[in-house]
Amino acid sequence: MIKNAKSVFAFIGLIFSLFSANIASAQNNGATENQQSINDFNKAIELNPKDEVAYYNRGNTYRTLGNYQQAINDYNKAIELNPKDADAYCNRGVAYYALGNIDMAIQNLKMSAQLGLKRAQDYLRSKGIGWH
Repeated sequence: MIKNAKSVFAFIGLIFSLFSANIASAQNNGATENQQSINDFNKAIELNPKDEVAYYNRGNTYRTLGNYQQAINDYNKAIELNPKDADAYCNRGVAYYALGNIDMAIQNLKMSAQLGLKRAQDYLRSKGIGWH
């Protein structure tokens, strides 16, 4: 199944560590700004419930705040509306990783590679891990 699972875990850990700095910053300095962003995305979704970008961006905001399950819910909706959104799969994988669900994190990383996300492909290729 996975030729080098430790490498995948290390990569996902690296991604998560990059987002961790953003989370700490958001929680300490930008929580009000992020809440305003969520309110704005809520209004956009209310006006157009099929706006996948609003769900994706609200998911990013929730993820930045450390609300990973809500982020996953929004990425799920974004993917439902646009099943070819490679970035949504990648970010959903990061949120799953944060919740400790490594299998779902890897599955989402592979799906983002299948959909053409170059950074996911490059990494998986460098570790000899297939995504097809």
